[in-house]
Amino acid sequence: MIGKTHLAGGLATAAGACLLAKPGLGTGMIWVAGCAFGSLLPDIDHKGSTLGQKVKPVSAVIGAVAGHRNFFHWFLPYLILAVILHFAVPQADNITFAVFLGVLSHLFLDALNPSGVPLVPGHRVHLLRIHTGSGVDKAIGGLLYLFACIGVAVWGIRII
Repeated sequence: MIGKTHLAGGLATAAGACLLAKPGLGTGMIWVAGCAFGSLLPDIDHKGSTLGQKVKPVSAVIGAVAGHRNFFHWFLPYLILAVILHFAVPQADNITFAVFLGVLSHLFLDALNPSGVPLVPGHRVHLLRIHTGSGVDKAIGGLLYLFACIGVAVWGIRII
C-alpha cells in the first residue's frame, strides 16, 4: 500500500478506537497522533517511503541492514517492545497503545499486498493481491480516510 493508504488506515484505526473506548479529548488526540505515526513506522526500512523520506540516512541504514518487509514488518518485535514499554514506562501506555495500533493497521494493510508480511521469518501472510499504488489501493485509502473523518467527528461530538 502507498503511504497515504497506510496513514488513512492508522487514522481510521484511531477513529475506531476512540468510538469504542470513548476517551477524553487529550487521550483521543494522543491516539490519533500515535496511530498516524505507527501506521507509517514499519516502512522506515524503505528510504522512499513516507517516513523514510523524512529520515533518509536512518532509513537507508535500516534498509541496508534489515531489508524491506523483513524485521520491521514482523508483528512479534512490536509486541515485545510494547510489553517492555508498558512495564518500563507505564505513564506512556497511551502512546505505546496508539503506536502499536497504528503498526497493526500497517501490517494488516500490507498483508493485502502480493508481497504480504512475514508472520515469522520465511512464512508470509498474503490475504489478497492488491498491488501498491493501484486503483484498488487508492480506493481503500479513500474509504479509510472517509471513515476516519466521520469517526473522529462522531467521537468529537460525543465528548462535547
